[in-house]
Amino acid sequence: MYWANRTRVAMIADRMTRDHYFKIRTNLKLVNDLEVDEASKQNKFWKVNPLIKTVRKACLETPRSQHISVDVRGKPNPCGLKNFVCTTPDGVPLDFFMYEGKEDTILTTNEAEGLDIGGKVVLKLSETLPKGVKLYMDRYFRSLDLLD
Repeated sequence: MYWANRTRVAMIADRMTRDHYFKIRTNLKLVNDLEVDEASKQNKFWKVNPLIKTVRKACLETPRSQHISVDVRGKPNPCGLKNFVCTTPDGVPLDFFMYEGKEDTILTTNEAEGLDIGGKVVLKLSETLPKGVKLYMDRYFRSLDLLD
């Protein structure tokens, strides 16, 4: 996104090539492998979990507005990891979670019974929102079961 013509961010794109960024991203390590147990390694994000937790904590401290949007970067495709995000109308992230794929349960509460992935995402991201906010989402997340 930083290097795309429409969304180019000169501060980054002028100082680092896209390929160099991906090389760094591929080799970035934030944890010592010897300090992580095998159960934790079942999470696909275990190598970057400390960074994810730090960013999410900062997002959760952002003041909430009365109008909130739930979306996913790009649109979901059948394969790959997804980052579902709850934002202010200006696009400031308030909460997010990384979806690992169909093995990821998202929610384990009885409320989620009968909901598709979009409905479960909305319920999960709304857990950190105050009552009374107006929640906006596109058709990917909307279902009759969720609206009920």
